[in-house]
Amino acid sequence: MHDLEHNIRPRIVGLPGDLAQDKWGLSDERWQEISEQSDVIVHNGAEVHWLYNYEALKGPNVLGTATALRLATTHHLKPLHYISTIGTLPMKGSAQPLEERMSLNWNLSGGYAQTKWVSEQLVHKARSRGVPVTIIRPAAIVGESRYGACNVDDYIWRYVKGCIQIGIAPSHATPVTLTMDPVDHVAKVVTAIVASEQALSNFVFHVSDSENSLIAEKKIFEIVNAMGWRVMFETREQFKILLHSAPSVETNALFPLMHMLMDMSVQVDNPNTRSIYPTPSPPAENVVERCLRFLDRVKYLHAPPEPVSPLQTDDYPDVSVFGRTGRN
Repeated sequence: MHDLEHNIRPRIVGLPGDLAQDKWGLSDERWQEISEQSDVIVHNGAEVHWLYNYEALKGPNVLGTATALRLATTHHLKPLHYISTIGTLPMKGSAQPLEERMSLNWNLSGGYAQTKWVSEQLVHKARSRGVPVTIIRPAAIVGESRYGACNVDDYIWRYVKGCIQIGIAPSHATPVTLTMDPVDHVAKVVTAIVASEQALSNFVFHVSDSENSLIAEKKIFEIVNAMGWRVMFETREQFKILLHSAPSVETNALFPLMHMLMDMSVQVDNPNTRSIYPTPSPPAENVVERCLRFLDRVKYLHAPPEPVSPLQTDDYPDVSVFGRTGRN
């Protein structure tokens, strides 16, 4: 935060709580205080875990959203901007880019996507009753676009690291395209939507664009190879056979990550977002390279045995590896 143009640190008040509890675990006095003093809500809180089922995530993700809507209607009416995910949309079998609209298809796999879908329905119902709300759907959020600083718990980097460790990527013959955006671009989009008077009438927004946000899985590993790591391309079936023949903690963890990657292979349309924030996302290829450089710098990835060029350290801030608190 030391690089912010405007020093907002004195204006930030952190409140420890629990999204799954009534009033987020806040005291009655604190709840009343924020109900009176807040004028807009950006609800981004959720438990993110790709292997938990709906029941395990219902408390923080669904009940937490219900509490946010309760806050929006307590003391005085406040706009609520709900940060969801494109994972709430039915992705398989769609040849066209997914549109910015509500989805009634509840047949989703994975507890996280299911809880976000239910939360969207709560927000939609609140809107029908006069509550000013928006739904903002990012795709995969990766490191920021300048330094590549990123969360090492994100499944994409765990997947890339696992493939580097075994020297194989299942990117031959089965095209998979990922949709991703750097976190600073996502923050700018959200800020523009929150500040726009037009946003409440548009209602649903997709952060990603169909030009810059897309990157092929194979391209990611081509960048990995170009930066000095050595990864061979195999078919997905051969990849599974090789993993089964030499099981380990790393290889076993790759199975769910590989399927998640395929589930995130989707294109989205975003005219609502472009009408408010027309600047496209930085090219995904550039962001991936910067993230890999950061992950090498913080030693999350082992040093490439054949680096093409020395990684520059002078241009980087003093940042250490970081992940989500309490994650295993």
